[in-house]
Amino acid sequence: MATVATRSVADLKSAWRQSIAVVPRVFAFLWEVSPGLFVTLASILLFNAFAPAALAWLTMKVIVDGVVEAATTGSGWLALSVPLGAVFAIWMINACPPWT
Repeated sequence: MATVATRSVADLKSAWRQSIAVVPRVFAFLWEVSPGLFVTLASILLFNAFAPAALAWLTMKVIVDGVVEAATTGSGWLALSVPLGAVFAIWMINACPPWT
């Protein structure tokens, strides 16, 4: 039984290596076919990858700190308009499908 498990782990590692080895060729092919579309889709994917972290940081750090500062010091609430606008913009960009 141990040899079957070892062999399947080795097969899995080999399959992963082969899959990873194909990625640069696929990127090169996509770049050759349509560089503009490749850059656009890569940008959308990167934005969608980092959007949750940006939203978490904006809402948990920047906005909460701004609310606490405005409530304790009596400073204006206008400083929160930029982070709230950024959160709204990120939400709207994520809500729109990439083909519109």
